[in-house]
Amino acid sequence: QLSSHKNVLSILESFQAHEPEYFETRTGEMRDGTRVAMWNGDAGYSDVDADAHGGRHRLVMHPRGFEYIRST
Repeated sequence: QLSSHKNVLSILESFQAHEPEYFETRTGEMRDGTRVAMWNGDAGYSDVDADAHGGRHRLVMHPRGFEYIRST
């Protein structure tokens, strides 16, 4: 979100104009054992099913590094 702004003033104005977004993290594992942190909007969030098909709002903690995915 920050990268879409040209300067700090633009960021501050945007933050003042919108309600803050809150996150409740649910963690699970994919079938291959990779840990995943999921947030509301992720297909696996409600059932804590990291392999569920659908929209993504998660942090995948691969052994080679972390990957943030948000398609929702």
